[in-house]
Amino acid sequence: MKMKKHVIIAAYLLFAVLVTNTFFPAVWILPAFAEEVPSVESDSFPEGGYRAYYSSVSARNKPFAPVVIEGESAVNTGDSDEIAEDARFSGGKALRTVEDGVCEWVFTVGEPGLYQLEVIYSSLSANRRAAVRSLALNGETPFSEASHINFTRLFTDELEDGGFREDAYGNQIAPASREEDVMLSVWADDVSGKTAEPFYFDLQAGENRLRLTAVTETLVIDRLTFTQCKTPPGYAEYLNQHKDAPVRGNEQVYLEAEKPSAKSDDYIAPAGDRRSALTSPKGVSGITLNIIGGSKWQKPGQWISWDFTVPADGLYHIIVRYRQDTLSGAFVSRRLTIDGEVPFREAESLLSDRLNTSIQCN
Repeated sequence: MKMKKHVIIAAYLLFAVLVTNTFFPAVWILPAFAEEVPSVESDSFPEGGYRAYYSSVSARNKPFAPVVIEGESAVNTGDSDEIAEDARFSGGKALRTVEDGVCEWVFTVGEPGLYQLEVIYSSLSANRRAAVRSLALNGETPFSEASHINFTRLFTDELEDGGFREDAYGNQIAPASREEDVMLSVWADDVSGKTAEPFYFDLQAGENRLRLTAVTETLVIDRLTFTQCKTPPGYAEYLNQHKDAPVRGNEQVYLEAEKPSAKSDDYIAPAGDRRSALTSPKGVSGITLNIIGGSKWQKPGQWISWDFTVPADGLYHIIVRYRQDTLSGAFVSRRLTIDGEVPFREAESLLSDRLNTSIQCN
């Protein structure tokens, strides 16, 4: 059975041209220096930062029961904030907050402990920048990184019949981007990429207060959920879970990276490269757009996604052709998701020497 898949890959430096053998749904950029959150106390962490905060509370329980907060249930909002109605929203309503707004919610926690925060939202603004909010719990910013929670947007390229327009000289022209008004999901995490997993917040039993203060851009908040982000298995365990799946060694799915299905920033654009005859499509004369990435795709939190269809269920290898020559001696790092989920733990930070792996697609 042919199945449409959606892949996301995350990177720090340059992602280029070639993907074969099924997989690929969306891309998240994860800087090369991302590290796991330490689980032991240390006096070397900067005071007021997340690492020091987490070290002080890491022994706390991590409850699985979700604490759900509807966006429109805010008890305090800015003068220009308003309730928006749309069938896409949970319960048909959400809270629209402007770029200078302050919103506060009161919610009850049954089991105290460490929770991660997921936000369902949409962002549509003429400025096309990511929305940023500063987070406070019970009247205090828990750590410095919580003052900059990033909410990316979703753009698509305007192609003509699936291809690029050309000028009078036969040069391909980078397409214009259009923002799509869709619902997105984000886990509150480190915008710098230094911490790989979403932030943990220490919540007390009983009544708590969450405040989001606008830093940039309008944001429509549908739902906020304090819960636990799904932890992917290790690669060996992942393969064992799919040990009965057929290995698809002959079927190939070829993706041209310069034609993504969506991206987080409108300025992430395809470019032309003629340094290698292996780069596809090969330009004979003029400008042929055949890569994507580079300096326009280097910030943590940026992502690119591709939709594709596999011919049959099974295990496929992913082969990525790329180049990193921005920083001498640096390695490339990517976070990969398929249909919205990281398939195994190692895909949280794929380095340049680990980019070939097996993925189950069905």
